[in-house]
Amino acid sequence: MAFTYARLARTIVARVHELGEGGELRALVEACGDEDAVEYVLDERKSEQRLASLLRNLLRLLNDYEERRMIPPLGRSDTSPTFFVYRFADDLELGEDERDLLARYRLQHELLELLRNLDPNAFEHLCGRILAAVGCTHYYVTRMSQDQGVDCFGRLPAAARTPPGGLQLAPGERVLGGLSFLLFAQAKRYGADNPVDVNVIRDIEGAWRDIENRRGDRELPVDLARGLQEVGYRSADPVLLMVMATSSFTGPAEEAAKSLGVVTLDGEQIGQFMLENELGVERLDLAVWRTDEGVVLRFCLAA
Repeated sequence: MAFTYARLARTIVARVHELGEGGELRALVEACGDEDAVEYVLDERKSEQRLASLLRNLLRLLNDYEERRMIPPLGRSDTSPTFFVYRFADDLELGEDERDLLARYRLQHELLELLRNLDPNAFEHLCGRILAAVGCTHYYVTRMSQDQGVDCFGRLPAAARTPPGGLQLAPGERVLGGLSFLLFAQAKRYGADNPVDVNVIRDIEGAWRDIENRRGDRELPVDLARGLQEVGYRSADPVLLMVMATSSFTGPAEEAAKSLGVVTLDGEQIGQFMLENELGVERLDLAVWRTDEGVVLRFCLAA
C-alpha cells in the first residue's frame, strides 16, 4: 500500500510540474493569491526544491490517511454488541486483547476480497466451517450438482444435555437439553456491488418446504437425504434458515428475513467473525497477522 501511495504522490508532483509549464498552474495560483505569492510558488530557481518538498508532504499526508483508514481504534457496536466497529475517538483506550484484535482487523478489506474471489465450492465449504465454528456438532456440504438450492446443513444443540437427575439445571435448560436445531444454509458468493435481493430470502423458505414435502414422500435426492442423515435431523427438530453472503442484503431482503425468521450473515459480519475467531488468518509474530488465498483455502477445506 505504501508503494501505491508513493507512486500516486509522484504522479501528483509530475502533474503539478506539467501544469506549471503549461501555464494552468500559474492561472490557478493567480486566482488564489497575490503577485508575491505567484512569484514565490512559481520561482523557477527553486521549483525543484519546492516540488521535492511537495512530494515529501504528500507522502506524509497519504501515510497518515492510511493509518487512520486502516488502523482506527475499535469500539463495540451500539446496535450489535457482539461486533466491533471502527471508531476514531482518540481517547478510546484499548486493552491488550483489543489491540491484538485490531491487528487482525487491518486485514478485513483484504479478507473480504479473498472471499469474494473464492471458487464457489470453496465458499460453500467455508460456510460449513463457519457453522462448525458457531457450535454445530455436525455439518454437511452438499454436492453442487444436486443441492436443490441447499448448500450446507448443520446440527446446533440448543443446550447441554440433561445429566441424570438434571436438578442442577434451570427448568428451561432441562426442557431444551435434548433439542437441536437444523441449520439449513445457502451460500451466496457475490461481488461487493451485487447485494442479495428479496427473492433469495423467499426462495430459501420455499426450498425448505419442498425438501420437507419430498422427504415425506421419500422422493428426496440422495445427496440431500445423506446430508440430513449425517447431521442427525429428526422430524420434530426446529429449523433455522440461513443465507450467508459475501456482499450485503437489500432493504427488502432484510425486511423479508425478519418477517420470515431467516438468519442473514453479510460479508462484513462473516469477515468480522473470522477475524475475531482467528479463522482464515494466521499469526506471524506478536500482533502481526496475515491472510492470503492459501490460508483461507486451508480453513475452507479443513476436515
